[in-house]
Amino acid sequence: MVMKFYPKKISFGLYSDEEIERASCMEVVVPVSFDRFGHPVQGGLYDLRMGPIDFSSNCKTCNLSLLNCPGHFGHIKLPRPVFNPILFDSLLSIVKCCCFQCKHFRITNYDRLILFCKLSLLRNGKEIDGLDDLYMVEEEEELYRIVIEKVESAKKNKSASPAERYQEVAHKFFSNASSRRKCVRCGHSNPRITRGANMRILKDFRRNEGKDQDENDFELLSPDVVKELIENLFLNEGDLVESIFSTREPGIFFISNVPVVPNRFRPISIVNGKKIENPQIIYLRDIISISISMTKDLSYWPELQSAVLSSFDNANIKKWNYASTIPPGHKQILERKEGLFRRNIMGKRVNFAGRTVISPDPNIETREIGIPSVFAEALTFPERVTSFNVSRLKKAVVNGPTYPGSLYLQDGDVMLSLEHMADEKRYALANQLLDGKKTVWRHLVDGDVVLVNRQPTLHRPSIMAHKCRVLKGERTIRMHYANCKSYNADFDGDEMNIHFPQTYVSEAEARHIVMNDFNYLAPTDGNPIRGLTQDHIVVATILTMKNSFFSEEDYFTLVNSGINGRRVVLDKPCILKPVRLYSGKQVISTIIKNLGLLVDVEIQTKIPANAWKEHSEESKLRIKQGNIVTGILDKNSLGPTFKSLAHTCGEVKGFAASNDLLTYVGRVANRYLQMYGFTIGIDDLILDKEADTRRKMVIEAKDKEAQRLQRKYMEANPDFYLYEDKKVYLDSIMRAEMNKVTTSIVDASVPSGLKKSFPNNGMELIITVGAKGSIVNLSQISGALGQQELEGRRVPIMVSGKTLPCFRELDPSPSSGGYIYQGFLNGIDLPQYFFHCMAGREGLIDTAIKTANSGYLQRCLVKHMEELKVAYDMSARIGSKIIQFVYGEDGLDCTRSSYLSDTEFFRKNASLFKERESTVFKLGANCKDLLSKKFKEQIEGLDDELKGFLMSRYACSLADPGESVGVIAAQSVGEPSTQMTLNTFHLAGVGAKNVTLGVPRLREILLAASRSIKTPLIMIPIKRKASFDIAECLRRITLKDCVKKFATTEEIVMVDGVYQKKIKIMFELNNFVDLASEVLDKKFLKLFGKKMKVLSKTKYRLGVSEVSKESFKEVDENKENESEDQSESDSDKESVTKSDDVCVDSIGDGASEEDSDNNTVTCPETGEETDQMDDSNDVSQEELMNFTRKSRNVFSFEMLYPSGFNEVISSVIESILPTVVVRETKDVKKASISGNTLFVESSSIFSLTGRVETSPGVYEDLMSFLDIYNAESNDIYNVYLTLGIEAARHAIISEIVKVFDVYGITIDPRHLLLVADYMTRKGTYSPFSRYGFGAEDSLIQRMSFESCYSSFKTAAAFHLEDRLSNPSASITVGNPVACGTSCFDLIYSGDFSNKV
Repeated sequence: MVMKFYPKKISFGLYSDEEIERASCMEVVVPVSFDRFGHPVQGGLYDLRMGPIDFSSNCKTCNLSLLNCPGHFGHIKLPRPVFNPILFDSLLSIVKCCCFQCKHFRITNYDRLILFCKLSLLRNGKEIDGLDDLYMVEEEEELYRIVIEKVESAKKNKSASPAERYQEVAHKFFSNASSRRKCVRCGHSNPRITRGANMRILKDFRRNEGKDQDENDFELLSPDVVKELIENLFLNEGDLVESIFSTREPGIFFISNVPVVPNRFRPISIVNGKKIENPQIIYLRDIISISISMTKDLSYWPELQSAVLSSFDNANIKKWNYASTIPPGHKQILERKEGLFRRNIMGKRVNFAGRTVISPDPNIETREIGIPSVFAEALTFPERVTSFNVSRLKKAVVNGPTYPGSLYLQDGDVMLSLEHMADEKRYALANQLLDGKKTVWRHLVDGDVVLVNRQPTLHRPSIMAHKCRVLKGERTIRMHYANCKSYNADFDGDEMNIHFPQTYVSEAEARHIVMNDFNYLAPTDGNPIRGLTQDHIVVATILTMKNSFFSEEDYFTLVNSGINGRRVVLDKPCILKPVRLYSGKQVISTIIKNLGLLVDVEIQTKIPANAWKEHSEESKLRIKQGNIVTGILDKNSLGPTFKSLAHTCGEVKGFAASNDLLTYVGRVANRYLQMYGFTIGIDDLILDKEADTRRKMVIEAKDKEAQRLQRKYMEANPDFYLYEDKKVYLDSIMRAEMNKVTTSIVDASVPSGLKKSFPNNGMELIITVGAKGSIVNLSQISGALGQQELEGRRVPIMVSGKTLPCFRELDPSPSSGGYIYQGFLNGIDLPQYFFHCMAGREGLIDTAIKTANSGYLQRCLVKHMEELKVAYDMSARIGSKIIQFVYGEDGLDCTRSSYLSDTEFFRKNASLFKERESTVFKLGANCKDLLSKKFKEQIEGLDDELKGFLMSRYACSLADPGESVGVIAAQSVGEPSTQMTLNTFHLAGVGAKNVTLGVPRLREILLAASRSIKTPLIMIPIKRKASFDIAECLRRITLKDCVKKFATTEEIVMVDGVYQKKIKIMFELNNFVDLASEVLDKKFLKLFGKKMKVLSKTKYRLGVSEVSKESFKEVDENKENESEDQSESDSDKESVTKSDDVCVDSIGDGASEEDSDNNTVTCPETGEETDQMDDSNDVSQEELMNFTRKSRNVFSFEMLYPSGFNEVISSVIESILPTVVVRETKDVKKASISGNTLFVESSSIFSLTGRVETSPGVYEDLMSFLDIYNAESNDIYNVYLTLGIEAARHAIISEIVKVFDVYGITIDPRHLLLVADYMTRKGTYSPFSRYGFGAEDSLIQRMSFESCYSSFKTAAAFHLEDRLSNPSASITVGNPVACGTSCFDLIYSGDFSNKV
């Protein structure tokens, strides 16, 4: 009999040496496992006292076999204690805070008492706010009395402990006490304590921490010395130590006995008949060998410490740096995806399950799953024998292992196998089934319910319950096409799992909650996720066209193929003479009416009205009382579409009716294909001659126009290929132009130019009705493939200036940029084929990379929000902590509220709702308090009967208490992220700036809660037009923007009898000449000097002179150093007056007075750049310090280098110019205007609230032109700092919506609200990472997420406990998860009578 035990909490701690010895069955003293005959050595690492090692041996402790022996611990006794690796960090903190003279903490008595009070209160779950006021108590005795009173009161009213705050106080104490070198009690000056390699504690006698290390500066503290110190400290500070670590035993910080785990947890391997030890044995063998050596020589202690450390954590151990295979330590065994915690504890193996390949079966129902007979014969269900099922179970017992039969008969605790039992005995047992309480483990049969799952389980419909249909002779799981989207499955080799519930309660939950019928709508956005596809959609369209008529026989055949095995009410023929004919619409109408779906509905079809010519009424599907009046059935009616026919029927009659409709229409389509067939041919793809000529003319004209546009840009920017921003801009204008070309080609060719037109064109029919593909596929076949892109841009050019060797250098033709004018029908040439393959390969790589990133994103979201559920008061909570006062702000479940806003729908179908939900109408008066404000406004003015029904409907649409809305929200954000491919997006109006999008942007928002995002952007509406260019005034100006051109010349000259290279640089400025010349003269030279000296790597000093001088004087090295020092001090002392918004980056006076007289200046090697601005008088000065002004905007500069210096000066200058800022608005990088919106690349909105310089000396207030209060920023952390946490919450929702909008993905706002509320629950912007967990979060939840070993260490050090309320903690210990139906106890009796 299995005993169920559900633990209430788990406490973490450490075994003492005495406890290890008591739990041990033996001491391991021999570092050998087996003798030469392969037998375990007594006293060795595989001694049989620790358990058997194979089936041929028994345990020498309990005498049980390998299957039954639980295993027994051994231990290794160390000759000297070593530091405990788990608590070494805590031990080091204690030693740093301890006085070596008086053996007390280096704190005052007041600090000691108040700290003891804080820690004791936190241990008992009390708040400590305001305790710092105790420092105002004058008498120490009075303080002692107050502290004791508070502690005793807290112990009497103990509650849950806020662990994180507790650790925060302890860490703060250790940090403050260790920074105080002199003891306040005895006045002793203590040495600095540092951490050495392999867990060594050192005294550091260096006076300066930056001093080079010397052996004489350090003294090693052995464990014996440290242990003595800690023991004395614990005697003197017992109360305080106990309040920190919950123990007074100093022995926890040291290890004298190393436990040896039982043999069964260190299994051996057999290779070629030889026994191979488990890799963990290596560490234990090292510990024993070193211990033996240490009994003779104590100097082996460091090796022993290192061996013990390796057994816990083998990372950063030098011994294993060059080893081919590193045996795992305890940390490596626990952590990561393959670790013990996530793989074996969180991910549990299950029985009564099967897995195989899936294959399609359009003949089974959509709610059914085809089970291979081999599965049905292996899977069993324990069915209690009663008078209702005894005859059926008798047959199962008699059949035994022969299907349909049973494998076991259970009588109380006795299990009888029927597999090899004689027929006579099975007959005898079958006749005794009603005697006693027997259970028959019967085979899986038709009608049973199994859970079907395909991994990865990205959302709720990824695991659903299906009814079984056992298929004899099959070897694969068979599934209807309609379920593919739910599981994100196809039939190219995908495998799926089935799980057979083993209790009546689990079967009931599967039938009434998880069943396929109840998962028609996806919780992501509340839209349908199942529907007919491909052939079924095409046939349904053809069947319901106006020209589809069938004879009476064919009508009966089609209807019977859909609704088989039940009584059917038939329609009368729509044409009586000359021949009785039925329309295709009647076939579907007959099915709809026989299902009781007498709905009134209008649905817009996918085919536009102009395609039907004079029959434009066919563009809208109209159904009256179940009869199709006009229109056709297409994807909008039968596909996974919002408010489709299947969705409407499900809303009216329940979604089981939707499944029936899809099943029966699908069967009719199958029969139609067998009778008439459907095909497409090459003539469906060919253009007529006129369209083909028109297509060629468009290509010729547009190609010339595109070449003219690109050539014009290239002529205006001949060096565009050297600058990334220019290439990006060219790409953007060319892509925009080529998009127009593609549109023109499509308009000229498809579908209007096809030889066969709708509805006779099979390919066009498939695309138009939404069965498969899109107009893009048809245009690529018959029109043109269009632009091929790599990472969102055209094909890049190589160093040679070509995209492929077959093109000319800087070829302006669109074909060289990756545009393909041909279609698949006509074929493409080799360069175009190469471009097409490049784009396809990028898609494959992107798919492989995004899978891991989006998977980790979803795991982080689920791990954080797994405990978040709806409470009975409709709030969303984690435990007792409220995240939302009303879930989703209206309490509604998005899968139940699709039609709540469609009042007209309920009015039309009121009679159907009354038939189905007569009791629901009575709820209206009792649920007024549950209605949201928006819904109350919606139903205002309606008649009382309809209003009452809608109110009742609203109450029925509320989320169920216990619903795991946190996991659903996490899945609703994570699952659509797998569909996102682009990582950046070119935003109109931001020039060449790409905005981070896709999974990288989601990681910024959710996982990192980034304080500094990659592409900050503020969008501000412009409320009135300015007379100046706002964007230009805000734009950051660099030297690159000011320098029109520059030139360098070199010549060899004789200077003081030595040949040197004279380099002359000439700049021509075209913008901001005065500002740019000042920055050029100072800051540019400083950066240039630094870079040149790094490149030259010589000891020469560089002389710099004005161009007007004929002689060059060598600068003395000492003077240069003096000049450099003077320059730095002048720069530091310089007082500058500058605008709040505009500043000029420059350096201070670059030379001393002596240097100025000699017309030379030093290019400083060191020193930080300053952002100070010279006085306005300095900017306009005629004479520059270093450059010579040739004209107003031309400046030259000369310098000397050794004659052997061969660096390319122009490339150095080119790299510096974009980095030197001439003018900028604080925190603003770039600005641009698109329409009536200003786009600013900045994080801080404060930068736009000041004044800006519009012209020299003229300033304007930006606030008068910009609507700053309606600005939007994508920097959420800056929004939080500027406007508060509520604004940040709104920004989180807005930014996530923007990310998904680019890909056309919609997510129900309730999920985004929940995500945002969770991230801001602490009043700060916290991430979905391990740093985002709060004090109240489960310890085991953190361990199962990341850093398992670190969490274990913390929990053990502070003796923390987990209340096991979290789902991860419950799964770890085998408790039911307290969500969903486990939120309450279901009281029932399974011991019902088996006789009537």
